[in-house]
Amino acid sequence: MIAGFVAPRFGRRLAYPSAAFDDLQARVDRVSFEIPPRNDRGAIVEAVEAQIEQVGEMAHYLLKTERPDLACVVFMATDQLGHVAWVKREAARENGEQIPDILLHTYQQVDAQIGRLLHRHKAWVCRRL
Repeated sequence: MIAGFVAPRFGRRLAYPSAAFDDLQARVDRVSFEIPPRNDRGAIVEAVEAQIEQVGEMAHYLLKTERPDLACVVFMATDQLGHVAWVKREAARENGEQIPDILLHTYQQVDAQIGRLLHRHKAWVCRRL
């Protein structure tokens, strides 16, 4: 288990078993569970996409190495972004590319990441159905 949003602090106590934290930290950059300020839309896009990618990679690694009987992955970016982009949804990447609805874009990114996880672990998923 890897805690996130309400974890008291970042460190080995964030994970169970605690050795999983060391393994993840060696393979994935530190995941930031914080979203930049509302007015920095370009940074928000980059942070959200990075967070979704990193959470997906952590889930992939844990599914591959731990082979749990049950798994749950929480992509907090959708919740966090809902708080900062519910009203003003348009955004632009730092390179100027326009994103008309950052909230929709975020859900699409999460959906794609879940699809990749299901594809990469279809044997695991099928055994449990």
